[in-house]
Amino acid sequence: MFQPDDQGRGSTQLSQAPGDELTECAATATYIATVSSDLDMIVLDGLFTALESTLTDLGATRVWIDRDRPAFAVMAELPATPASV
Repeated sequence: MFQPDDQGRGSTQLSQAPGDELTECAATATYIATVSSDLDMIVLDGLFTALESTLTDLGATRVWIDRDRPAFAVMAELPATPASV
């Protein structure tokens, strides 16, 4: 779930389920989307929650908001895919 900080910016955190093992794999930080910071908090929450869920389903090991940009930049660590895929 989207958690804003005192400046209205925030990030999502992925958690590991009990019993799940983390496996070592190559992951690449990838820019996903830019979202306007002018949207209502309820819209931001729904949008970021849906993005996180989708990216997690696609194998993202980490999803975050890049706070070094003026708008919300959604980033994710996605597993490397073989060139033959």
